[in-house]
Amino acid sequence: MTPRIIVWPYGRYNSVGQKIAKSLGMDIAITLDDGENLELQSVESIRRIYLIDNPKIDDFVANLREHPPALERVMHVDLDYVYDKDPAQQEKNLGTLIERILASGVTTVYLQAFADDDGTGVAKSVYFKNSYMPIKADIFGRVSWQLKTRAGVKVFAWMPLLVFDPGPEKLRKLDVVQSIDGSKGIGYLRLSPFSDRSRQFIKGIYTDLGRYANFEGILIHDDATLSDKEDASPPASIAVLCQTLGVAIQY
Repeated sequence: MTPRIIVWPYGRYNSVGQKIAKSLGMDIAITLDDGENLELQSVESIRRIYLIDNPKIDDFVANLREHPPALERVMHVDLDYVYDKDPAQQEKNLGTLIERILASGVTTVYLQAFADDDGTGVAKSVYFKNSYMPIKADIFGRVSWQLKTRAGVKVFAWMPLLVFDPGPEKLRKLDVVQSIDGSKGIGYLRLSPFSDRSRQFIKGIYTDLGRYANFEGILIHDDATLSDKEDASPPASIAVLCQTLGVAIQY
C-alpha cells in the first residue's frame, strides 16, 4: 500500500519537501506548527503537539490549553540616525522614533549600540559609557529605557563580536585577524578570537555595556565568520600548532 501521510521529522519542512511529498502521493502532512486544527483547515499541515517524558494527564491538558506564542514584530534601529550634536534635535529624533514604533505595533527593537558613520560595519566608537572604546555619545541606555517605558517594547543591544577599532594606540596592544595570503579576507578589521588580550578587551566592552544600560539581551553582528584563509595571526597559528601536537590550550 502506498503511504498517503507524511509526518515531518521534528516538524521541519519547507515548500520543496511538501512538493516532493505530494508528488509521491502523500497529500496529508502532520507538522509541529502552533495552534489548533480548524474544521476547514488544509490536510497539508495538520498541527500536533510533540510530547516528551511521558507527561501526566494534568500536564498534558495544561499543554493543550497553552496559547500559541504571541506575534513578534521586530524593528532595527540605528542610533546613528537618532544621535545629533544638537541636544534639542536629538530629543526630537527620539520622540519621532517612539511615535513611529507605537504606530507600527512593534514588540521588539534591535538597537544598534555602536557607531558606524562610514558604513563599513567596523565599530570605531560606541553609544554607551565604557573604558575601552571611544564614546560618541552616552545615549544607548537612555534611548533603551525610553523605548521600554514609553513604547512598551523589548530592547536588544545590537553589537559586533570582533569588529572593534579602538584607535591606533590601543589597537597596537591587540591582535587582529590576518589572512594566510595577505588578502583582506572578508573585508574588514576584526580582533582575533584566538588572542587572550583581544578576548579580554571584548569582554570588557560587553561588561561595561551590561553595567551601564538596561536591555533584554544581545543581538550579535555577523562579523564572527572566518574564511578558509583566516585566522593566520600569531595567536591563531600557535593554537593550530598546539592542536596538531595535542597540547591543551586554556581559553
